[in-house]
Amino acid sequence: RPAALVQIPGLITLVPGSMGFRGVHALIQQDSTAGISLITDMVLTGAVLAVGLLLADNIMPLLFERRRENQSG
Repeated sequence: RPAALVQIPGLITLVPGSMGFRGVHALIQQDSTAGISLITDMVLTGAVLAVGLLLADNIMPLLFERRRENQSG
């Protein structure tokens, strides 16, 4: 699982982090609507990435198991 050690922190900090930074910047500039919108998008994007990675981690072993059963049977 060495790839997971590199992928997960990279995904989480790149995409939601940039939106969060822009959202905080907008709030500092007193653009509340844009700031709250960007921060909401950041939270949703982070949650979707985390759920997607967790699902993939749980589904892939099942797919490989089925493939092995089909090849041996």
